[in-house]
This record gives sequence, C-alpha cells and structure tokens, in this order.
Amino acid sequence: QLDKVARNITPPFFITSATTDKFSIGASHFALALRERHVPVEVHLYEKGGHAEGVSERTDNQWPPMAADWLRRREIIAQPPAGKR
Repeated sequence: QLDKVARNITPPFFITSATTDKFSIGASHFALALRERHVPVEVHLYEKGGHAEGVSERTDNQWPPMAADWLRRREIIAQPPAGKR
C-alpha cells in the first residue's frame, strides 16, 4: 500500500528486477513512490530474468555484491578488511 510509505518511518530500499518479470512494473511504481516521498531507494533493472531467478547461487548473479556494496555505503554492514575488497 503506497499510501503507507512515509519519509520518516520507511527504511531505505534496494530493489532489483528484470523486465521479463511480471512484477517489474509494480517494483518500478514502488520505487517511484519511495522517491516521491524522499525515501532512499536504489533500483537495478535487468533486461532478462524471471521472478526470484537471481536468488540462485549462479556465478552470473550480479545483484548480491551490488546489494552488499549498498549496505556498506549505508553503513549497515562493515567494510571488508583491506585486501579483501
């Protein structure tokens, strides 16, 4: 429910989706609603990939390191030790 998105109580979001996922339109609308309400949001939209397809352990999975980087930039998780980056 987008009407419940509020600037001071809604946490930042990291959203990934694929244009071939039927939920990508909803994810895009949600991201825009967050932006409109000044809630921090980062969005990555891939050309291909089904719903939850990127949750697998495949080596071509790009979003897990991107999400980890986002969490580090927000200081939610610690930076890796020097030499482990």
